Amino acid sequence: MKIKKLSQENNSTSAVAERKKKTASNLKIDKSRKKKIKIMKSKLSAYLLWFFLGSMGAHKFYLNKTGMGILYFLTFGIFGIGLLIDLFTLGGQVDTYNALYGRQFGSLNQNISNDNNIVINTPGNDSKESNSISERLIELHDLKEKGILSEEEYANQKTKVLE
Repeated sequence: MKIKKLSQENNSTSAVAERKKKTASNLKIDKSRKKKIKIMKSKLSAYLLWFFLGSMGAHKFYLNKTGMGILYFLTFGIFGIGLLIDLFTLGGQVDTYNALYGRQFGSLNQNISNDNNIVINTPGNDSKESNSISERLIELHDLKEKGILSEEEYANQKTKVLE
C-alpha cells in the first residue's frame, strides 16, 4: 500500500513539474513576442517629455535613441542648443520612428493583409503585353506599400506604365 501511494505521489509531482515547465516556457515565448512588438510613439508624449525632462534626454530615450539620451543627460541637453533644435525636429523624429518601427494602434495581435487585385482592361488581344502591364502595376503597388516609393513617384510610374 505504501509503495503504491509513494509511486502515485511521484507521478503526480512529476506531472505538476512538467506543467510548470510548460507554462514557464510559454511565458518565455510570450515575453519574447512582447519585446518584438513596438507601438507607435505619440508626438504629444514626446513633446511633453521634451518640455519637462528634455535636459535629461527623456524624449530621446522615449524614441529609443539611447546614445543621444545619455549625451543629453550628461550635457544638460547639449547645453540647451540641442533642446532648441529638438523643438523643431522632434515631430519629424517621431514620424521617422513610427515609419521604421511602429505599428498602428489596435493592430498588435491582428494579422492584417493588404491583398489587392488590380484588373486592367486593355483593347486588343495582346495578352503578353497586358500581363506585363498588370505585373508592373502590381510591383509598383508593392513598392509603394513597403514605403520605397512615395505617392508622387508611384503616380508618375503608374502613368508611364499605362501610356
